[in-house]
Amino acid sequence: MKLSGTIGIILRQVGGKADYKSAVILVLGLGVLMSFFDQNAYAEDLNIKDSGITLAIATDLAVDELVSPKDAYLHTSHGIVTLTGSSDNLLSNERAVKIAESIKGVHAVVNKIDVKPNSLPDSEISRNVARALRCDPAT
Repeated sequence: MKLSGTIGIILRQVGGKADYKSAVILVLGLGVLMSFFDQNAYAEDLNIKDSGITLAIATDLAVDELVSPKDAYLHTSHGIVTLTGSSDNLLSNERAVKIAESIKGVHAVVNKIDVKPNSLPDSEISRNVARALRCDPAT
C-alpha cells in the first residue's frame, strides 16, 4: 500500500483534534519505514523522495487548524502533488494548497479539491447577517 493511501486511511478514521496528534505520530513512524522501501520515487533535482514529501504535507495538514485533513487526500509523483477530496470552505482549500507548496521538493500542486459549502436556508443566512451587523456594523 502506498504511503499516501495509508495516510488517507489513518486521517479519515481519526476523530477529534487530540487524535490528530496520535495520527501524526503514527504517520511519521510509517513514513520512516516507507522511506526504506520507496527507492524509485524521488523529486529529481533535490533528491527528495515522494514519500517524504507526502509525509511532510500530511503532517502539516494534520496539525493546521484551518484545514480538515480527513477530507483531503494527497498523492505525490516526481515532486508533483495532487490534492483531492472535498472541503466545506474555500479558505481550507486554499490553505491546503499553500501548505503543499511550502514543502521542499514540491515542483507543482494540482488542486482537485471540491469546495462544497454547507447549505443554509435563507432565513438562517438572514439571521446570521443581522447578528453580525449588530455585533460589528463594519462587517
